[in-house]
Amino acid sequence: MATQSPLDRLLEYKMQLISDSRHQRVFNSWSHDLISAALGLLLTFGLISDNIYQARTGEYSATAPWHWVIYSAMILVVTWYVFLAWRQYHAKENPNDAGEMRHRTGLSALPLGYGVTAFAVPLIGLAGVANVIWRLVAGEETLANSVLSPTHLGLAVGTALLLSAPWLSAWQQRQRGNLIEAPHWILRDVPGALSLGSVLTIIVLFLPYGIPYSGYPTTFLQLVAANQPAYLVTGVALVLFATIVALATMMIVTRHHRPLFGYFTLASIAPALAAGSFTDYATPSFVVLAAGLGLLSDFFVWLTWPQLRRRRDLLVIGAAWPLLAWSALLIVVRFETGLRPSSEISVGIPLIAAIVGTLFMLIQHAEQLPRPVEADNAANPFDDVISRARAMTERSTQDD
Repeated sequence: MATQSPLDRLLEYKMQLISDSRHQRVFNSWSHDLISAALGLLLTFGLISDNIYQARTGEYSATAPWHWVIYSAMILVVTWYVFLAWRQYHAKENPNDAGEMRHRTGLSALPLGYGVTAFAVPLIGLAGVANVIWRLVAGEETLANSVLSPTHLGLAVGTALLLSAPWLSAWQQRQRGNLIEAPHWILRDVPGALSLGSVLTIIVLFLPYGIPYSGYPTTFLQLVAANQPAYLVTGVALVLFATIVALATMMIVTRHHRPLFGYFTLASIAPALAAGSFTDYATPSFVVLAAGLGLLSDFFVWLTWPQLRRRRDLLVIGAAWPLLAWSALLIVVRFETGLRPSSEISVGIPLIAAIVGTLFMLIQHAEQLPRPVEADNAANPFDDVISRARAMTERSTQDD
């Protein structure tokens, strides 16, 4: 019988590591999720710093100083995820679904929520190699054209998936009704919020033209106030795109549990800084506004709590959030530019966004989901407001 060569044995060993051992996957601990989110935040702030460098110098190069920070942070994130899988593999043997005692390998070695990294890491590697070839063939991209580069699209999608692992971990834990064991209840949602903020940062950095507060106020005003229909359509499309992204984020996050107040505010800090980096923070009020929209989301989620599954609550968020958000944007634009938008713009843009937000909420079927544990003993603040207003009206009627 022929003996295997060392290379054949190495390949066989690697195939055993890649093949799924068919174990029930386990959840990551809160502290490990926090480390994952913190390393992801380090990567996002490297991307933001590189964006600031490009805004100041006008240079775009893969060998720019801050690019090396990005590369280092990416290696740290991937190394940490490999370590998490290594811990699961080297834990004691456990019976798999077939009753076989063996080590965890393949996807079974990745904690729940982290399975996405098995796709993200190869995608980033392939897109990185393709990006080098693309630049040798097509030349260096400009800052604007880099958004349309297929290789940059692969890098953006892969990075967003990589950074979403801690948020997916917390989301799946709550989906299964597990209580997240944090050192203190107020810290329970911190890893998920930081991870979500990193993912939103990638969206802002890759699609800045779809985020109205990632540019100058004069640019936005020129779009919506221009006499050319194409510009106006572009400006309105930006508003509607940002509205749907914000409402969809709220619906996904609150799908299985009620996040603590401040969740969306914490998640909005990094995207707000990313939006301001395109202008080197020439308009700090836009940065404050972007972070303030997270606070507005926290307020409406606390007030109406979509997990209660009532259509009325969803419609309140769908109409009121866009109305307030885009009215605030137009106020900031007027303050920064000194120009007063026309009455049609001041009223029409928030109204259109509110209509689209309401229509978006009408297609939701949250009431078909099982009620979360928190919903059993929780009161809806919106009900309290309505009941107090009704009582005041009845007393006023009796006095008359």
